[in-house]
Amino acid sequence: MKIALTSCADPKDAPIQPVWQQIATHHPDHLLLLGDQIYMDYGGFSKNFKLGEPADDSKVSDQRFAHEMHERYEAQWNIMRKSGLFDSVNMKIHGIWDDHDFGSNNACGIGAVGDPLFLSKVKQRISRRLFRDFFNSLKATSYPANPFPNGVPDLVEQMDKPLFHSSTIPFADWPALGEVSIGDHVSLFLLDGRSFRRTDKGAMIGAAQMSQLQATMRTGRINLVASGVTLEGAKESWDQYGAENSQLLALANQSNMKVLMLAGDIHNTDFRSKRKPFEVIASGAARPFGNAFRPDSGNFGIIDVNNAPDQITIDLFEALDHRRFETTINAQTWSATGKVRFAPTLMESY
Repeated sequence: MKIALTSCADPKDAPIQPVWQQIATHHPDHLLLLGDQIYMDYGGFSKNFKLGEPADDSKVSDQRFAHEMHERYEAQWNIMRKSGLFDSVNMKIHGIWDDHDFGSNNACGIGAVGDPLFLSKVKQRISRRLFRDFFNSLKATSYPANPFPNGVPDLVEQMDKPLFHSSTIPFADWPALGEVSIGDHVSLFLLDGRSFRRTDKGAMIGAAQMSQLQATMRTGRINLVASGVTLEGAKESWDQYGAENSQLLALANQSNMKVLMLAGDIHNTDFRSKRKPFEVIASGAARPFGNAFRPDSGNFGIIDVNNAPDQITIDLFEALDHRRFETTINAQTWSATGKVRFAPTLMESY
């Protein structure tokens, strides 16, 4: 079973995206999109929407927000559809969101009105509606028209539930936690790291999701946890959220607990195995910047579960199919071996 994963695509400033054709050559059974699918705040359609700066809700109308988000989704989805990646009718698609498709850079779902990191509830409902509309029609030949051409109505959204997409779970049957069984012994957890994230960093996924994760994650199974952001080393990584980070690490380090974190966000590929849980980072599907050593475009990963007895292989690619990491995890001992194949620094083993 092959799982392709990536994140961070910009349809406006990086409209040429050969990464999707590259992914298609691996014939994945599952495609996992780890957030930042559209770069809502990148490209400067308003002086209030710049990469790396919070949006000012008071200066961008809800209708304009909806129009710009719809336009970016339609552009990105058309690029992906035309790549041929979706010609496989059997490929399952799963997705979560991060800040650049939730709202603006570092946007949070819980905070005080007027806080530049707090996304208004109206805009959150717009984001939820468009995420669902477009993910539900990802393989379609045409996409939903803008549902807000003349203003934004009062939208009814299940704001207390985490947002995610899986083509294996109908929207009407959304559980309280995005757990998807993708194999006899493999669970994929699709976490919503934006709706319940607090501007004061008091929570990232919120008490309800964390409680469900603690109750649902099982020993003996392979637990793939997609949260969008990395465990450490970034402004919004797990280690910035003390209590929840401690809970996650305690859960992942239980005896016989097999956890592989799946992250995007940082325009890089990496496999981190210094301590548990192990972490795969696949980010930079289509971004306009970078350098000759570490381009942040064309990046993706392939996880092959049980391509050999009791083994998981992980290949991470950068700069259009240059293999950077080649890793094997022993599913019995939960130990990793591998090497860097392509990097700007000296080759290394881990």
